[in-house]
Formats: sequence, C-alpha cells, structure tokens
Amino acid sequence: SKIENMKVAIIGGTGFIGRNITKRFVDEGINVVAISRNPIKFYERMGGKIEAREANILYPQQISDAIRGCDVVINCAGIIREKGGNTFEGVHIQGVINILHALKENRITRFVHISALGAGRGIETRYFRTKEIGEKLVVESGLKWTIFRPSIVIGEDGGIFKKIKDLSISPVLILPDMRGGKNQVVSVEDLTNAVFISVVKKMAVKSIVELGGRELSMDELILRILQKIGKRRLIIRLPLQFSLSLIKTGERILDGIIPISSDEIIMATQKITCSSTEVAEKLGITLKDPFE
Repeated sequence: SKIENMKVAIIGGTGFIGRNITKRFVDEGINVVAISRNPIKFYERMGGKIEAREANILYPQQISDAIRGCDVVINCAGIIREKGGNTFEGVHIQGVINILHALKENRITRFVHISALGAGRGIETRYFRTKEIGEKLVVESGLKWTIFRPSIVIGEDGGIFKKIKDLSISPVLILPDMRGGKNQVVSVEDLTNAVFISVVKKMAVKSIVELGGRELSMDELILRILQKIGKRRLIIRLPLQFSLSLIKTGERILDGIIPISSDEIIMATQKITCSSTEVAEKLGITLKDPFE
C-alpha cells in the first residue's frame, strides 16, 4: 500500500517529542529518517529500525542533504530555554527559515511544524515571540503545512515529567509560587497520534491545531506528577517576583544550569488554554487525561 512507501523525515527526531513521533511511525511500518545533531545512540536504541542522519538546523546545506528523498518533513526542533549556542532566534526562526528553504530545494511539499500553545496570543516572552515568527514563516511558505500547538506535553520519558522526577531526588522542592496561572496538559501519545493522522490521512492541511485537555495550574501539575511517581515531597514556594529576580540574576551566571528559566515562570503564571474539542473537530481525536 501507499503508506508503506512513504518516507518521513523527523527533525529533532531524538528529542522527547521527536522520539515519540518516530516510534509511532515506525510501529505503523513507515520509513523514518530521524535527523538530529547526534542520532547514533537513538538509532541503536531503535534497533536500527530507522535511518539516522546527522544535521544541525542552523546549517542549511546539512538540512537539505538530510531530508533528501523524503515525502514529508516533521519539525520537532524547539527549545524552552537557551543554552550555549542554542538561542530562541536561532532554533525557532533561522532554523525554520533553513528548513523551509531545504523543503523547496528538495521539492517536498508536506510539512508539519510543532509549535506551542500560547503562540499567537501576544504573550511577551522571547520564547513565544520567536515561536510566533517561526509560525508566520510556515504559514506564508506556500507549502501544505500543518502547525500543532500542544499545551504542556506529558510523557514519562521526557519534558516536565522527567524534570520533576529528576528534581524529586531531593526531599524538598523549592519552587516559585506558580499557583496563579492556568495551563493545560496533553499526553505525548495524543500528540503523536494527531501528527500521525494528519500526515497519513492528509488532514488539517493549512490549519493550526491546538491541543489542550485538562486545565490546571503549574503548581497542581507538579503535585500530580509527584503523585503519579509515588513521591511525597515538601514544597517550599517562594514569592513570584522574588523568584523572578533571583532567577534572572542566576540565568546570566549559571547558563543552562538552573532547572527553570524566567520565561518558563512567566508562561506558567499566565492563562494559556484552548478549546479541548478543537483537535476532535479537525482530526477526530478525543484527548485522554494523561494522569488517568
């Protein structure tokens, strides 16, 4: 059948979301090219069931070579905080420019872009500003694009779940007071399913799909994760403004070492939600509660 002959390139294929999308396509018997700066370990973990190609999205020629021969490109490259040479502008804007250029060079027309819930709402953080510019480039590309804006993605092998698990080694968690915001969660399985259906059934083309289920504050989310991994921890909540000024100072000194950035705190204390039925209307998927 036609879908078995499809070749899908997944950029950022070894990151939390990319790995899960890769596994889903592989399970369905589809050829996957996982593209990242160091794909070899993942290639071995997948038992050689994928093709692994090394490329950095900041180098246009590398990306163009890496996606050659593919029918669909899925971009999962994104950062939540800057570290070393990885800047928001580099990954979310220049990287997207390079990827779109590579698609045109290779005459590939189908493109799926993973963005984030909160983009397009004018939230003043560099994270969202750069995500918005990246989205605009995709929308104006003339390709058959689909943009996904997942809320906070929950899965045991990465993202916030893993971060809290790692932090919970300590008996006390010292956190900013993030009880004020409203966020949503989506299971990594639901996100990968949405991407899979969109690609295979050619659905939600030229459409932005927002994915958000249960609403909760970042504080409640952390408690739910601790509960799920069966750990009771004392949480000390520091006043928000104090935390922000502390972290802003620390960020400059401790590049990428502090487990949470000031941008993340600002995002955690906003109301960032969407209609939980949108994905059902666009792709026929009902979202599950990741904590059930």
